[in-house]
Amino acid sequence: MNNILKFVILLLLISITSFAFRDNGGSNKIITPDEYNPRLKYEFYSLYNAYRTEMNLDTLVEDTVLVTAALQHSLWLGLLNQQISSADFMITHWEDVNVDWIPELKTPKDRIDHYDTSIRGFIGENLDGKWNGEFTAQQIFDDWKNSPVHNAILLDPRGERMGLGLIRADKGGKMCNYATLLVTN
Repeated sequence: MNNILKFVILLLLISITSFAFRDNGGSNKIITPDEYNPRLKYEFYSLYNAYRTEMNLDTLVEDTVLVTAALQHSLWLGLLNQQISSADFMITHWEDVNVDWIPELKTPKDRIDHYDTSIRGFIGENLDGKWNGEFTAQQIFDDWKNSPVHNAILLDPRGERMGLGLIRADKGGKMCNYATLLVTN
């Protein structure tokens, strides 16, 4: 299946889950930033590239395959958290729990290979989640910059391309936000 068709299928999947995962009270909706803040992703990219420039590193360009794979993982996190206890909130890099409607893609490499098998070499993935609130680009950036492990991915000199996938998911009346950043060479 070609990459464009896979991307269209993912967008359809997101559209369907926006309606399919509602309970009678109207909760459990999943939405993308385009529905609530279309500038958020690009505000993050601007902060991220300014930081890399400040550190004398090359800036990164957005890659649609990476955006698609990152969006798929953020969607998986949203669906996973809707299926677990309302008191729990989980962020994980490893898709070891099967969520209906989403193919099992256990690692960042699996997620990227699902859309494009030609990407090889360095792959970095950062995740962020916010329970019952809204993300800002600055918050996502600061969360990763202030964490040594996440910052290492932000500043990896092998980075050339990036993709950020953002999802908001209603979980029992509380909006949860999920961000997945993929960086590759």
